[in-house]
Amino acid sequence: MLTDLPALDRRRVHFLGPLALADYRALLRRATVHVYLTVPFVLSWSLIEAMATGAAIVASDTAPVREAVRDGQEGLLAPFASPEAIAGRIDEILSTENLRAGLSRAARMAALTRYSRKSLLPQHVSVIRSTQ
Repeated sequence: MLTDLPALDRRRVHFLGPLALADYRALLRRATVHVYLTVPFVLSWSLIEAMATGAAIVASDTAPVREAVRDGQEGLLAPFASPEAIAGRIDEILSTENLRAGLSRAARMAALTRYSRKSLLPQHVSVIRSTQ
């Protein structure tokens, strides 16, 4: 893929390999914006982790993402197949501190209230018990 991007400054691209969860969370906390792109399939735990750390989210406007992120509330959404739209949403977050701070707070709150073990475990137990 990098050969298709000859103008890319490779000093700014880092392939980290596997990280311990604590190191991954520390990395997320340092990022100004977390870009999460997925085609309609399944929501990854990595988006919820990013939200829980208070990352400002730009994500693909796809069904699994819309389960966790409402556009303009917990993050900004853009069409998956539009690099220009994704870049525009990233620019919105980078150029507007109040927006970035508000989205970050809302993303963290959503992750903690909707996806914490404390809130999800009773729901899982209930589903399991209802199938017995």
